[in-house]
Amino acid sequence: MHQDLSSSSARTSSPDQRTTFGGHVMQKLAWVYVGLFVFVAALGYLPGLTNDAGYLLGLFKIDPIDDMLHPTQ
Repeated sequence: MHQDLSSSSARTSSPDQRTTFGGHVMQKLAWVYVGLFVFVAALGYLPGLTNDAGYLLGLFKIDPIDDMLHPTQ
């Protein structure tokens, strides 16, 4: 039983079915998640979207120190 190695190398050099536009689908989803996270964090610093107690839209406590620590995780 002789296996032709050239055919197996041809299979590995074919483009990955999970890639789109030069990037992996999970990488694209990760960048979308990062973008949404930064957008929501930036909303907390817009006047009018936080109440007197420092809650964004009345739901989320805004803490600048916490916002600075999140990108390091």
